[in-house]
Amino acid sequence: MFIKLLHDFKENNIPKGKLSAVNSCPWYSAKIKKLIKSRDNLFKRYSKTGLYHYRIRYKKLRNRITNIIRKAKSKYEGKIIKRARNNRKVFYSYIASKNRKKGLRKVGPVVKPNATGNGVDTVVDNREMANIFNDFFRSVFNKKLIKGQPKILDSNVYEGNNEPTIVFTQSMILEVFRDLKMNKSPGVDDISSTYMLSKLKTLL
Repeated sequence: MFIKLLHDFKENNIPKGKLSAVNSCPWYSAKIKKLIKSRDNLFKRYSKTGLYHYRIRYKKLRNRITNIIRKAKSKYEGKIIKRARNNRKVFYSYIASKNRKKGLRKVGPVVKPNATGNGVDTVVDNREMANIFNDFFRSVFNKKLIKGQPKILDSNVYEGNNEPTIVFTQSMILEVFRDLKMNKSPGVDDISSTYMLSKLKTLL
């Protein structure tokens, strides 16, 4: 009921916008476009006439465009670094766009110890490689409960019942909200962290 109420509220009150087409060259300006067109026209004239002064003008303009593009890309990447301080997804999406052309590259092969333990076997099967990586990450990032470590939640036990009942307080829930990160994808409940944090500000 709560999720339905939330979805109805978002549909009726939050304005929707259209996603613009992804620009593979966001630093590409009208000025650069105009200069490139002039460069191409000079190259066509040089190719047709073979005159030396067209060749000189073409090379000068070509070198100038190269410097302008290099500065524009550097300026754009500098803005991304500044924006990434508040939203790391901006940085990751830019890196992903640069690696998109290499997206067809496959992972692997990987090696694993063989059954005898004296050598290694080469693994090329995608499912088997995924299991190997999964086992490794699970062994590295598995958090074990340290003896004597305090529990996150308090618990009370009802009389005549040995099963503990977990008690949630408002301060606990607000503390969890504070640890949420902006611009993260929603979970199975389809409630984004951005919306939750915006509601948190109204409660504090």
